[in-house]
Amino acid sequence: MNSLEDSFKIGKNYQTLEYIGAGDTGIVYKGLNSNLNTLVAIKFLKPELTRSNKFISHLNQELQSVFELNHPNIVNVKELLKDGDKYYIIMEYVDGIDLRDILKNNDILPFETSINIVTQIAKGLEYSHSKEVIHRSLQPENIIVSKDKLVKIINFGISKAIANTWLTMTGTNVSNVEYMSPEQAEGELVDHRSDIYSLGIIAYELFTGQVPFKKGNQTILQLAMKHINSIPELPSKINKDIPSWIEDIIMKCIEKKPSDRFQSASDIIKAFENRDNEQKRLEIFISSKVENENNNIDMKELEHFLLNDTNDENKEKEELVINNEELVINNNVTQNDIINQEDSIKIDIQNEDNKIDNKENIKVEKKTLSNINNINNIKQIKIFLGILIILEVIIISIILLSLMIE
Repeated sequence: MNSLEDSFKIGKNYQTLEYIGAGDTGIVYKGLNSNLNTLVAIKFLKPELTRSNKFISHLNQELQSVFELNHPNIVNVKELLKDGDKYYIIMEYVDGIDLRDILKNNDILPFETSINIVTQIAKGLEYSHSKEVIHRSLQPENIIVSKDKLVKIINFGISKAIANTWLTMTGTNVSNVEYMSPEQAEGELVDHRSDIYSLGIIAYELFTGQVPFKKGNQTILQLAMKHINSIPELPSKINKDIPSWIEDIIMKCIEKKPSDRFQSASDIIKAFENRDNEQKRLEIFISSKVENENNNIDMKELEHFLLNDTNDENKEKEELVINNEELVINNNVTQNDIINQEDSIKIDIQNEDNKIDNKENIKVEKKTLSNINNINNIKQIKIFLGILIILEVIIISIILLSLMIE
């Protein structure tokens, strides 16, 4: 199909109005839904894809989940339409340009603009991942920025349908190889963290003006191996103006192991928003001082602001923790006092018991001694009686002996 072809009708309700652009999977037109009188985007899928019944089956399956996606940062997909032997994807129309064209026309975007783009992409991924829909082919060509600066992700579902139909690493042109995660390059099963890696590569390009691993004259396999094995150059080596905190976010996104990356798009959003809020508070502080004191800013006061104002939430949390700890300590002290008092009473009672026991023991001992004395007395009496008996026997014997002599 010629991209310069005149306007033509598709099915019963759609009419092409003008050519928008072409990519690896098809040609996109601005179109009209004549039934609803609304603008749409119409993507004509290349015949080399749609000739495969297996691809159409996989695409139908993937789009069932995509049809349900409804988020400001995702282009809404309305239907897969067959007209004769041709297939079209009918989508929401966005008046804007893709991120690839923006990057071509700008070496490096202002940091604030780049942060805004990355954050909006992350919000779209946060939503799609919550619906268990993974993009798998995130790249600047699949990001549209509208005239009112709304960032939208397109082409959900197509990449997985292609991957499920063909082994894309065996010679087929893979357009997103510069943004491909290591696990994709190795042909492994991927999860949402593969999208986080691709978003990290996009962020790298936004802040440095280049991707970490350039295609150049390399084969797809050679470039894929770099994603698997090579350590990318730090963004600050390419653009020395990049703040360290932005560099940290980018490098965490593109860690080789999925477990070492941000574990969700939500974490990326929080990382950017936390630092952005600090920056805004600083700007408000400086502007207020400039207005009120004729450009005279006390650096000690600024330092105090940086150290204290940015930690208000942490202070509140710490105070809450301290109050809770004091309450716990007070409770513990009260409980300990009660326990100590109880223990003291127990000890006193035990001491009294011990005293009583001691008295009883003394009585027993006295009684025992008395018994022993009685026994000793009896023994002495017995001995005395025994001696008397012996003396009596001796006397009687002497008397008898004297009588015999006479």
